[in-house]
Amino acid sequence: SPSAYARSLSSLTTSDLEAQLQRAYSTPGLSGPRVDEKQVSTGKAKINSLRAFGPGSLTFIVTITQKIVSTKGTSENTSQFTETVVCGAGSWQVNDIQPASAGNF
Repeated sequence: SPSAYARSLSSLTTSDLEAQLQRAYSTPGLSGPRVDEKQVSTGKAKINSLRAFGPGSLTFIVTITQKIVSTKGTSENTSQFTETVVCGAGSWQVNDIQPASAGNF
């Protein structure tokens, strides 16, 4: 379910980003094929550089590789993103993630 998906990321994300992810996963037609095809996604990230920093936030350029295994086969995609983390509740949490070309300064 969209709420279970978002909750699974709650220790890594701010509550605002968790709510955005839940809304995105609720998009009609999005989760059905994922469930029907038994998709399992894994990913790895590599920090390439620090783009910006402030007293309570850091923004990185990150290369993310996603591997999806499903009943239709396996695919792998690599893309660059900007990821902003903020310090809150005693740990760093992702507050925003966008394609690197979109900005996110």
